[in-house]
Amino acid sequence: MKVWYILMTFPGPSETFVANDVGALARLGVEVSVHALRGPKRDAGRLLRERGLVGIQVTNGTAGNLLRGLLVSLAQPLRAARLIVWVVLQSGGRPVHLAKGLALLPRILQLFDRLERARPDVVHIYWGHYPAIFGWFVLEYAPGVVVSLSLSAYDLLRGFPGSMAVARRAHLVSTWAAANLPAIAARGLPPDAVHVSRQGVDLEKVRGHRFDKLPRRVVTAGRLIRDKGMDDVVRAFGRVAAEHPDASLVILGDGPDRRRLEELAATLGVHDAVVFRGHVAHDEVFEELARAELFLFLSRYAGERLPNVVKEAMACRCLVVTTATPGIEELMQDGVHGRVVPLGAWEQAAERAIEAFADPETAKIMAAAAQSHVVEKFDLVRLMDGMVRKWEERRDGLGVRVRRCPGVRNERLCHPK
Repeated sequence: MKVWYILMTFPGPSETFVANDVGALARLGVEVSVHALRGPKRDAGRLLRERGLVGIQVTNGTAGNLLRGLLVSLAQPLRAARLIVWVVLQSGGRPVHLAKGLALLPRILQLFDRLERARPDVVHIYWGHYPAIFGWFVLEYAPGVVVSLSLSAYDLLRGFPGSMAVARRAHLVSTWAAANLPAIAARGLPPDAVHVSRQGVDLEKVRGHRFDKLPRRVVTAGRLIRDKGMDDVVRAFGRVAAEHPDASLVILGDGPDRRRLEELAATLGVHDAVVFRGHVAHDEVFEELARAELFLFLSRYAGERLPNVVKEAMACRCLVVTTATPGIEELMQDGVHGRVVPLGAWEQAAERAIEAFADPETAKIMAAAAQSHVVEKFDLVRLMDGMVRKWEERRDGLGVRVRRCPGVRNERLCHPK
């Protein structure tokens, strides 16, 4: 099976879950490639090496590809005109949607020109906002290709109307959490039309590390932005350190809030106990989690959906203290697999951490239960194998229907291989 992943940027420093999916598909024998609509990040090569994806084909919206797209629009003006009209109609009168959608059209035309030659079985639209424009074009002009769309996190908040127009026609719509189903239904797609496919953890990477826990070591990870609640983590740790002066905090990740967080740690008198490691390779994340007794994740971000880093911490036998982000009950039960506190309740999070250090045996029992839960329910390879089976079902069913499409220009796309 040949699968194309379509998203805005790849690889991204904060989207290791996309890289996890792609790597798992390759291990399952799928011929997977990734096609980003925007240009590559400066550190793209390093990120691909760190994540073991050097052999994966990745294309981006480079200047050369945009020029090729403009040439395609001149060669196929009717297609280009239809695409422009669709984007205008689907922008909902919002200038931001319109401007961003139109800016992507040369890359979309160039990428579709490539698709007609490459003939993938599946086009998976990873984020259900502007990448959905490419999904619409594939549905219109390549009826022999399965179009799969994910509606899972911040794409639900973006509110691009075209995403639901594509979702209603797509051969498969998936989401990471059942908690997303009401929001999707409110936009016109019933829950029984959506497949819940959770993001998994690469357990092979977890098994490669020894769990040598350091006493009262706390770790957190994520983008250093306000919505991720890293300031709440530092405040909570300040309270923990007052009770346990030997406690230490390692912060993994980088972002615009780093200086403010460093100043906050200094103000609270815990700067010497807090290490800001910045962006680190994914394997180093697992190394830090393997050494941590407690993982503190206090995100306030509304687009958070069963955070993968929380699953990874659970898999590494950390006691997790986290906030009640949407769908968290599908990942962990408070008092069984870890501790869940309300959004913004950093004082309560500090109390739960202090309790864990005061009663290490109970904390170890919860951490072990969390690890077993992730192994049973969130095995990356097993979950991706389930998605492959769904795609195969849609491909096989589509192969019967598309024999009746004599008007399609590229006859090869009308017939299953």
